[in-house]
Amino acid sequence: MLFRSIELKMTIDFKESVLGCKKEIKYSRKAKCSTCDGIGELHINNGCTVCGGKGKVTAQQRGIVFISTCPKCQGRSNTKVCHSCKGDSTLQTDVSIHVSIPAGVCDGNTLRLQNMGNYAGSIMGFVEQYTDAFCHITVLPQDDLKIDGKNVVSIFAVPLIDALRGCTRTVKTIFGEKEIEIKPQSRNRDEIIIPHLGVAGVGDQKVILDVQYPQNTDKLISVLVDEVI
Repeated sequence: MLFRSIELKMTIDFKESVLGCKKEIKYSRKAKCSTCDGIGELHINNGCTVCGGKGKVTAQQRGIVFISTCPKCQGRSNTKVCHSCKGDSTLQTDVSIHVSIPAGVCDGNTLRLQNMGNYAGSIMGFVEQYTDAFCHITVLPQDDLKIDGKNVVSIFAVPLIDALRGCTRTVKTIFGEKEIEIKPQSRNRDEIIIPHLGVAGVGDQKVILDVQYPQNTDKLISVLVDEVI
């Protein structure tokens, strides 16, 4: 049996990636066959009243399970291929689980879902083992908003004259448009902080000013001179 992990894909929007979310995901995996209990074959009762045809008996002492040859039939056992799994010991099964996406996950990140892959056998016939599933995350972009550590970062273009005068503008955030104040004499790459609009609602949103310089500086100078006068 090949114990292969499962590769899954999930798409979330940008706000979900910033705040975190819980998503349902459905997929198919190889689960242990319940008919033969993952053995791949069925025992034919040989008439033994002790082991029921299995040829072995189990006993537990101080939490330890011991398996030994049946003392009555001396291990005589007849089997046939399981009619459900055809001897594979697994059945293709549809599953549905809810996955917690942590706040701050980025496009291209992969989440490991432990023990949510294919059936990989059992230990001593009791502890089931499954491979892992790996969920690859795609984050839908939103208007040039980016995650940087615990913060959300956006670039906001502002004409030079507005940066010099100061003004009030609206910018996009994960909760829609918010108003910011651009102070007089603001410079290129200055940052304006909007509190608690970052990762998990703990980080901030940083608005980085991109001051746009006009092609005709003479006209700008004329406007500024007139305002001074």
